[in-house]
Amino acid sequence: MPFIHTGLQAYWQVTDNLMISSGFNRGWQSFSDNNNALSYMGSINWTNKTKKTQLYGALIVGPEQDEGEKVFSGVTGLPGESLNRVQYTVYWKQHFRKKWEWIIHHDLGIQEQSVLQPESSAQWYGMAHYLIHRFTSRLALGMRAEWFRDDDGTRVIGFRSQSPTAPGTFYDLTLTLNWKPRPNVIVKPELRWDWQQRNNEDTPAFDDGQKTQQFLAAVEVVLRF
Repeated sequence: MPFIHTGLQAYWQVTDNLMISSGFNRGWQSFSDNNNALSYMGSINWTNKTKKTQLYGALIVGPEQDEGEKVFSGVTGLPGESLNRVQYTVYWKQHFRKKWEWIIHHDLGIQEQSVLQPESSAQWYGMAHYLIHRFTSRLALGMRAEWFRDDDGTRVIGFRSQSPTAPGTFYDLTLTLNWKPRPNVIVKPELRWDWQQRNNEDTPAFDDGQKTQQFLAAVEVVLRF
């Protein structure tokens, strides 16, 4: 699901184990909308009585294409208000053996008449597995394996000079250490390997269109206020 929304979201604690939410926002990853219509987002979150099992699902739907610009004849171009984008997300989390967590995460999205696929709807979908071991309350090790399919090259875009799109299947393996030296500080060194299975002979996705895989080492610092 998108990380940034500007709007109103209401939450209802139905029972001790069940919460639902519903609301409207101004679109994906933005503070100001790119058209004059709102998007809807809702979610449902359930945990069992022991809090060791969690099921979560969320849906966002609404027009996300840019508003059409009026040309000299007064005719409006791309009808951004009428082309919906839909995405759902579901995940399952299970705690076991006191210090272990296993998460399975799946999502799927559809964009009506995308800019890159104006004659049809574009879609993308994927699944990720997370395995987390907590050594202490301040130190944890996370491992992730992810598979992502971008059928039409509408989501993996904007990072290459030779070709703006990269349709195909993507995989990644990630190893992350989470350390909390203080309650409001998280230090996250990470190793990540990505690789791509291309559609036909499409341009490789990595290293400015030169490679079909990449290896990254990074350190992230999160400061909470």
